[in-house]
Amino acid sequence: FGSYDAHVPLQKNTMKQYWSTDPLLQTPIFSTLFSQDGFLLILRMLHLDDNSLSEGGDKLYKIRTVIETIRRKCSSNFSPEKSLVIDESLILWKGRLEFKQYIPSKRKRFGIKSFVLCDSNSGIVLDFLV
Repeated sequence: FGSYDAHVPLQKNTMKQYWSTDPLLQTPIFSTLFSQDGFLLILRMLHLDDNSLSEGGDKLYKIRTVIETIRRKCSSNFSPEKSLVIDESLILWKGRLEFKQYIPSKRKRFGIKSFVLCDSNSGIVLDFLV
């Protein structure tokens, strides 16, 4: 999990670029931890939820427990002041997704639509719906 978390801030265009030997793209930490094939095999077999327990219409059932844990942590760690705001937010997603949305008013126009409740003074997220 740690090596997967480490790749997020680097923002390469493709997964293969993390194992590139090109001096401009090289990230040696990945090739020393895993072979590319070994990492992709682990990633392919990693599941967050049991498919047999899926609820009919919930398209996010595989990550629902993760989403609910984050929601509980957001609301329990901060006491809001008077000024709150609800914003229609977009989680950028470039892959194929059945429920991807188009919102023309956002800079990045395609992604997963969510509604976020924030403290308008600090910008801290108190709750959200996906």
